[in-house]
Amino acid sequence: MAHPGSRDEGVDAVAVKRDPLGVTVFAIEAKRSRNVIDPNTVRAMAGVMNDVNASYAIVVTTSWFGKASHDFAARNRIRLINGRNLKALMAEHLGVDVLIGLPKLPPQWRQQDIT
Repeated sequence: MAHPGSRDEGVDAVAVKRDPLGVTVFAIEAKRSRNVIDPNTVRAMAGVMNDVNASYAIVVTTSWFGKASHDFAARNRIRLINGRNLKALMAEHLGVDVLIGLPKLPPQWRQQDIT
């Protein structure tokens, strides 16, 4: 399911991990936003996983996800990476410090560290 103005058919990348036990396919969707990601974006990944025969999906964003997205992802082999996690991953694996500007902090960022 492609977004209006998008030609990616709901997936920005397909990653393949090969190991002695076989092949694992990941469908990856990236969203640049300053607001909470619509839960329909996460729900659509279940269909995308089926379409590209992926075992797992990853949705990564510069912003954050709401409870409905987290609940759906937990039940459907979908990993969510919010802006805070993205910043930490880039520092850890690429050695770069990035600034992700949001107009306001997501509600859960004030209360806890989302992992």
